[in-house]
Amino acid sequence: MKLARRMPDDPERLVELERQLENHISETLAEAADAGYSTAEVLMALKLICERQYTAIAEDPDPAEDT
Repeated sequence: MKLARRMPDDPERLVELERQLENHISETLAEAADAGYSTAEVLMALKLICERQYTAIAEDPDPAEDT
C-alpha cells in the first residue's frame, strides 16, 4: 500500500484509500476465484471480517495501550 499523501482532514484522502483497497480486493477476488471460491463467498467473508474488526476497535480504540 502506498503512503498517505494527504492530510487527515483532506476529503480526497478517503477516496485515495478506497482506490488502493479496491485494487487489493480485486486481486484477492481473482486469487480466490483461482482457488475455487465465488465472488459472493469472498465478499461475504470480507464483510464479516470488517464487522468483527469494527466491533473490536469500537470496544477498544487503542489496543496497543493494553500491553
